[in-house]
Amino acid sequence: MTETKITPGLTYDFQVEEIFSFSDGSTVFVGLPSDNKIRLIPAHARILLNGNEAGQITLTEYRMPGNMTPRMPLVSRDKIDSNYLRSGKCKLVCTLMPEKDGLES
Repeated sequence: MTETKITPGLTYDFQVEEIFSFSDGSTVFVGLPSDNKIRLIPAHARILLNGNEAGQITLTEYRMPGNMTPRMPLVSRDKIDSNYLRSGKCKLVCTLMPEKDGLES
């Protein structure tokens, strides 16, 4: 995936198709971003469940990057009730945060 450098604060939507929780406390959201030509993390995300705001999380990393293109697996380490989020149509509205030092390309 070729990523374009962008300014923090850019937003994108992420249609969630699957949600997985792991014993280390991480939750993986697998889905399709509205723009796959930008970096997707780190980002703050509002969780929409059936069109209603259900919470906020921070997306911090990719899980298994490249294995599911065009579907992307994004990870949050925030406490999340994944069973609740699986109960309806889930979408993330994401706002990019500045990259950490040393991670910019």
